Amino acid sequence: MIYDFEYFWSTRRVIGRGCVKKVGEKIKADGAHRVLLHYGRGKYLDNILPELRSSLDAAGLEYVELGGVVPNPRVELVREGVRILRNENIDYIVAVGGGSATDSAKAISVGAINDVDVWELFNHSGVKVNYEGATPIASVVTYPATGAEAGWATVVRNPEVLEKWSIWDQPLRPHFAFMDPEYTLTLPRNLLVNGICDIMSHHTDRYMSDDAHFGVFDNLLESAMHYLHKDLAPTILDPEKDNIADRTELMAIADMGVDEFIAWGRHKENASHNIAHQIGALYDTLHGSTLSIIYCSWLTYVMDENLERVARWANRVWEVDYDPSDLKGTALKGVAKLKEWYTWLGMPVCFSDIGLHPSAEEIERMAELAIKNSNTDYIGVMKKLYKEDVAEILRNCL
Repeated sequence: MIYDFEYFWSTRRVIGRGCVKKVGEKIKADGAHRVLLHYGRGKYLDNILPELRSSLDAAGLEYVELGGVVPNPRVELVREGVRILRNENIDYIVAVGGGSATDSAKAISVGAINDVDVWELFNHSGVKVNYEGATPIASVVTYPATGAEAGWATVVRNPEVLEKWSIWDQPLRPHFAFMDPEYTLTLPRNLLVNGICDIMSHHTDRYMSDDAHFGVFDNLLESAMHYLHKDLAPTILDPEKDNIADRTELMAIADMGVDEFIAWGRHKENASHNIAHQIGALYDTLHGSTLSIIYCSWLTYVMDENLERVARWANRVWEVDYDPSDLKGTALKGVAKLKEWYTWLGMPVCFSDIGLHPSAEEIERMAELAIKNSNTDYIGVMKKLYKEDVAEILRNCL
């Protein structure tokens, strides 16, 4: 069935070469006066930060800078950002980088308006989170992957307790997403392929559901996934090709992966990301790598709940011959194709590929925390997964 739903999208996308020059004028028109410029680390900053400073200066905006964001953004940096917002009368945040920078900015934004330590908003302590009045955010995307520039969730890691939690609500959606593909040219291949895996997982999650066929969005997702693995990824990863246009498309497809538009009338699958977050919490691994490790195991484990859908995915996305008399065989061939693609990208498909060997106790801990992050006793939509189910999925990745 198609469920009743409401749809609202508040993020304005500004896309194309030179769009970063518009940041100052756009956010000033949106009410900015004093800005926190929040970013990570890396050579990509050498070009983009001077452009951003010039844009803010030209608009007459004052700003304070806070760098140091890393993958799996740290709560201690968020705390510093909260302190800056409160003490410096900041009324706008510009996040620069990938999903981690934007997640960190969102956590700072909501942390500054709640009178508790920001980690208490994330760690299921029972604190009611106030989102109204969260500081507006503009996301300047240099690393297409998570789609955080248009999403409503934020994820933060606390390395002291080895936990990584998320919270979400509409006020956390950035007001703007600026996407200039030129700033992706300096990304190392490892980050690019991690981002591509994250993008593929978001689209596959949107496709795998407990719900019936919704033709227009099924076809849209099938086309996007097929194009990503068959055409877009090989072109972008070819150093001999002028692929600025393709990188623009990669930014668009990453953004599309979290867009509620393609999830109209559906329950959205979330189990793979819940599990992946707890791997990242324990081992501080890149999110795309955790997804490539667990995704085939997860999909194999849940596919019996909707074999027809997984078999169609195998056929439409991965070009597996569709055998209506053997849906399970068709579906499994699709999973095998996905694993082959991960390997072609150079991504891990089991824990040992990145030198990890989780103990039985660590697997139990990751499974327990994955369930805890859902605020129920299970995760998943296609199939309800309880703690032992998650543990088995993780064991199948050893």
